[in-house]
Amino acid sequence: MKAQAPFQFDFALDADSRVELDGKALRIEGYAAGFNRDRENEAFERGVFDKGLEKYFARNPILCYHHHTDQALGVVEEAKLDGKGLFVKARLDDPEPGTPLADVYNKVKSGTIKGFSVGGLFKRKMTPKGPRIHEADVAEISVTPVPMEPGSLFALAGKAFGTDDDLAGALAALEEFSSALDLLEGKAYEGGYLRRERPTINSPGDIAKAVDRACGGVEEEEALREYLIREAEAQDCMNLIPDEWLLEGKAVSAKKRQEATYHFDGTDKFPISNCQDIANAVSRSGSSTEDKAKVRAYIISCAKKLNCMGKIPADWLN
Repeated sequence: MKAQAPFQFDFALDADSRVELDGKALRIEGYAAGFNRDRENEAFERGVFDKGLEKYFARNPILCYHHHTDQALGVVEEAKLDGKGLFVKARLDDPEPGTPLADVYNKVKSGTIKGFSVGGLFKRKMTPKGPRIHEADVAEISVTPVPMEPGSLFALAGKAFGTDDDLAGALAALEEFSSALDLLEGKAYEGGYLRRERPTINSPGDIAKAVDRACGGVEEEEALREYLIREAEAQDCMNLIPDEWLLEGKAVSAKKRQEATYHFDGTDKFPISNCQDIANAVSRSGSSTEDKAKVRAYIISCAKKLNCMGKIPADWLN
């Protein structure tokens, strides 16, 4: 998946736009014709484009001619997204007579040129809801003679990134996997029932909701509780975790250590009995105070005995 891509957002101002003389300067303002924000949240994280415009104004918001940054016509005074659409307000300074910029100035004044173009860079990342643009860096805003109607930010994002073959393949695989889950959910298999997907945790509110659901009793409740406790520690909201969970967790942890098949170097550290324990040991090994080479050798040895080498990182085997 492409992480970033340049964009060019061309548009003409609508019929209600205004071009007025202010002394010798020329002011032009209006909304982008045909612009809408439908499906915006399918492509952009909330407020990203607005933030990009704010950063643009914090720099030097000169108004260029057709993306030529060395041909400054004036200053962009305002550019914003609101409920109606994309609004732009700019000032064209009085140019030297007989210069190319004077020709542009006169054509804007007469209405021959009435297009704008916003150029910059989109930056994208994968989120639980799919790929989203999380940064929209606006580099420059220009007056342009041949604008194209933008349609929507969603369409703009699609044009910038095009079609990602790897993303399309990943989405197809995800759809196939989801269909398989629908068929298997609730059906018995050796060792228990299909574990439901863990809840996505992004905030203390998500933890509170997940705790409420977990208290009702679910398959692999113990593993879910451990997961929520770890997330609560990371989010600094352990007050949302029931006291009995913590007491039970300590008792279960002690029992697991005693009953584990393997332990590290004669201690009670890194108890391992199955493949999940291998995965847990791998994730904890980096923060251990023990000799890391010895810890890795121990975990690899256990993985071989339990036929769980798939849980060992490839770089451990080099």
